[in-house]
Amino acid sequence: MTECPVCHNRQFNYKSLLPNIRVVSCTRCDFLVSDIKRTGPIKAEFSQINDEAYQRSIGRLRQFQAGEILRFVEPYAKKGGDWLDVGCSFGYLLLDAKRMGFNVFGVEPDETAMKAARALVGDDVVQHGTMKEDSRPNHGADIVSMLDVLEHVPADGLADFANMIHQKLRPNGLWVIKVPSTEGLYFTIAHRLLGLSRFIMSGVIKRLWQSEYEYPHTVYFNQSTLKRFLENHGFEPLAFEYLAEVPNSIVIDRLFMDNTIPKWQAMVSVPAFYLINLIESVRGKSDALLALARRKSVP
Repeated sequence: MTECPVCHNRQFNYKSLLPNIRVVSCTRCDFLVSDIKRTGPIKAEFSQINDEAYQRSIGRLRQFQAGEILRFVEPYAKKGGDWLDVGCSFGYLLLDAKRMGFNVFGVEPDETAMKAARALVGDDVVQHGTMKEDSRPNHGADIVSMLDVLEHVPADGLADFANMIHQKLRPNGLWVIKVPSTEGLYFTIAHRLLGLSRFIMSGVIKRLWQSEYEYPHTVYFNQSTLKRFLENHGFEPLAFEYLAEVPNSIVIDRLFMDNTIPKWQAMVSVPAFYLINLIESVRGKSDALLALARRKSVP
């Protein structure tokens, strides 16, 4: 990376977290970029996940969050419009948006998730693959949502991706974004404790950066950097909100969802997760940031 995609700064700090994970941070705005070296075969996203634990944890959470996101968007959106969900996963948001009267369409690269989404909302509604220029017509959507997607876009491709979303939206269209945030305590504590106990925290770091997955986290935003990024690419930020990402009801299943965290460590970590959730409820922040922005006329 030669230039920060948020503030255009050209000075960076470099830090090695694990032998295969290095983080590049902008010295001006704290935007983070990962440099992950693959150490084994790349597997499809959901092939590494315990299906039952996923559905009991993230699956249940995403269904609940779909309702929260619709309530977040509703004051700004005109019902009956066209809603495009990029990286629609299992289709929970599409289903709820369809029930509210929106015309929905989704794009999903993972085959397992795509099939599940099609079962929910219809084969003709969900396209298999990644979002590209020819995936949907320009000016064809009133709302574009990207939940846990933007952090997977390579840093040097963020500007082009934002411009593509701008083109897909109609005038005054809305861009809904959910990203993991560096402001959350899970992220902050894990990175600060890594230096004290690399053996214990390495699994957590792998999970946070999703370094073992097909689509790792390439970047990390906070509210300030996401706001600035949107403003730089023709969008007017309208609202921000933090969502509980690991509520107490799903902590155990979330920890056992894959094998990046050893089982013994997962079990002893449960009380710490409960404490962090209590602190986050007081702080009013979390590791999941939700943003809503309106398309301006000129990017």
